[in-house]
Amino acid sequence: MQTWEEKIIEREQGRAEGLAQGVKQGIQALIETCMEFGTGREETILQVQRKFDIQEEEARQAVCRYWEQA
Repeated sequence: MQTWEEKIIEREQGRAEGLAQGVKQGIQALIETCMEFGTGREETILQVQRKFDIQEEEARQAVCRYWEQA
């Protein structure tokens, strides 16, 4: 593999990692906002699921993880 090909792969991996981190932070911020406005857990799960186009189980896990931290 050429050096330029390795750099392209590294750049792509960096973008993917950055995007994943941004989504994680966005989900956390949405959960915190829902909590501040008194939104219940189930409604928060639905909001996370809709806004980030993720499966219910993934949204539920995120809400459980971040709800406890707040």
